[in-house]
Amino acid sequence: MVRRSRAVAARGSPLTAAAAGDSRPTDAHHPGEVVFYTHTLCPYAHRVSLALAEGRVPHTCVEVDLSRKPEWFTAKGLRLVPALEWPATGEVRKESADLVGLLCERYPGAAERLLPGGSVTWAEAEAALRVCDAGFVSSGMAFLGGGWTVPRTPSRGKTVARTRFERDLDALDRMLEAAGGPYLLGDALSAADVLVWPFAERIELGCRALLDLRMADDDDGEGSPSKWRAVAAWCAAMASRDSVRDLAAPERPLLDAWQRTGRLDFFDYETASVATLREEGKSG
Repeated sequence: MVRRSRAVAARGSPLTAAAAGDSRPTDAHHPGEVVFYTHTLCPYAHRVSLALAEGRVPHTCVEVDLSRKPEWFTAKGLRLVPALEWPATGEVRKESADLVGLLCERYPGAAERLLPGGSVTWAEAEAALRVCDAGFVSSGMAFLGGGWTVPRTPSRGKTVARTRFERDLDALDRMLEAAGGPYLLGDALSAADVLVWPFAERIELGCRALLDLRMADDDDGEGSPSKWRAVAAWCAAMASRDSVRDLAAPERPLLDAWQRTGRLDFFDYETASVATLREEGKSG
């Protein structure tokens, strides 16, 4: 069960805006339920959103406008998302990978689903995250523009950054093949996929739409297929999951925001959310 608190929001969102005078979340959480402070466009928070959804952990979801952080949020010693709070004890924890591990540690159902069949350990999930972060995630972000920047106009040139990224996709393809796929650690989704996918999803979209490089195959079967067959199978497996579809931002409005601002993290500087982008997509 997910309860959504009306803490902070932007245009078109079911949450009320902090700018309108709210100083704290208005919806009461269920006793003992964990409270999740998030931003729906933040990839780090996206990791925890996926873990909560796939682990079926009941929680209250509170979206925070990172461009105008409310006082009640900073009063908790928080400046960034994601964060989890257990109101019964007042415990507040942060750091996305640590939070996913904590959910596996504290909720047996989440551990069963994110470390499936006892065949995947948290140490293996962390190791896969480190490999991916140092590999295709790092080079993919650099290829997109470096840091959190993104090109404002499409580019198809062959660059050193592209060569490195393609090499790292080769390595990811081999990693997936060795694991038996379609997921990072085998035939079932694990914490490793939850930790890596939010960045992969953004890199895949940026590369496909702006840099003429395909990690995944087209949904409609048109266009050239990805040369990285195991990577394409992983992308397809992830994209087919309800949690991934439910949490994804609409592509066209997201791309428009990236190109308008030149930044992947534009939501740190202006009020925005998945909900507002969906509204823009309907009206556009």
